Amino acid sequence: MGFTSFWDKLFNPKKSTQEERDDNVHIPTAQATIGCDVYDENGQHIDRAFDYRSGFHWVEEHPDHFVWLQLRDPNRRQMVHVGRVYDLHELLVEDCSTDHQRPKLEAFDDCLTLVARTLRYVDHEVIDNPADAVETGEVVLVAGKNYFISIQHGKGHSLDHVHKRLSHNPEDLAQGPMMCFYRAVDHVVDSYLKVAALMDNDIDDLEEEVFDPSTDIDIDEIYAVKREVLEIKHLISPLRTPLHELCNSDQIYVNEDIRSYFRDVEDHLLRAISDVHGFDEVLSSLVDAAAAKVGVQQNIISRALSAWAAIIAVPTLIASIYGMNFNFMPLLQFDGAYYAILALMAIWAITMYIVFRRKKWL
Repeated sequence: MGFTSFWDKLFNPKKSTQEERDDNVHIPTAQATIGCDVYDENGQHIDRAFDYRSGFHWVEEHPDHFVWLQLRDPNRRQMVHVGRVYDLHELLVEDCSTDHQRPKLEAFDDCLTLVARTLRYVDHEVIDNPADAVETGEVVLVAGKNYFISIQHGKGHSLDHVHKRLSHNPEDLAQGPMMCFYRAVDHVVDSYLKVAALMDNDIDDLEEEVFDPSTDIDIDEIYAVKREVLEIKHLISPLRTPLHELCNSDQIYVNEDIRSYFRDVEDHLLRAISDVHGFDEVLSSLVDAAAAKVGVQQNIISRALSAWAAIIAVPTLIASIYGMNFNFMPLLQFDGAYYAILALMAIWAITMYIVFRRKKWL
């Protein structure tokens, strides 16, 4: 399609011929490029330094080869340059340069693209708020006939591990871009399961705290984890539809052998979604249990305060009466009255203390 006109309309409608020539020399994606690798028909790495232009030109001259371009946080201008070289649809270029998208699968004339959200668990030792335990990001995967483009946004789980693992597995690379596409999706979904397993441990710890009678409950911590779980649920659940389309839709061209792999990925995703939904239900129960425990603790405190108020009520009453400084009051003229009244106060306080202790109010 005509990406020259798209670029002109987007950035500079009155661009001169000299400026266009300068654009062809300048490589705007250099800072956003993680790597650009070319592989032959046997999955062997071509030992040469490539950028996004030279890599694509190489595979055009060698039809059995394909290029894997890795980008991180490209802006719109950088993606337009890539789109012009790889002949990407302008809507795809926009998706690749925009983060915080809903997971989706789209098929264009000569490529398949998937948008998915990524998750990364952060050790609690390096964070202050439990709500920050999971960092989120986004990947956009584009698989064409002779190219695979992986674009990472944010702080979620990285695809670097996928690239390293495939670099030592030429049998998979020999199957072309769609196998890289599958491996990347599989890695993203597996990261969901890993995050779910680690969050399960956190929720187990919260359960122990809630049901430990000697522990004071911080209900805000439970709410923070619940918010995190709800966010994860909203991020990963929409991926179910794109994966189902990959597994079952005849309108999207995917090799049948690879399609069976995507069914396994879909199963892993459903397990992750089921785990997260289970976490949500457990946390809702923990919120109720914690609220009930807080209510019980407050009731215990109220009973203790009431008991102490009852213990000091009579001594306070007697002391207040005899502190009114009248000349004529009972017992004032009797020897030992002062000590008798103190003894009465002490007897009352001790008796009431024993009574409340037996009732377990104190």
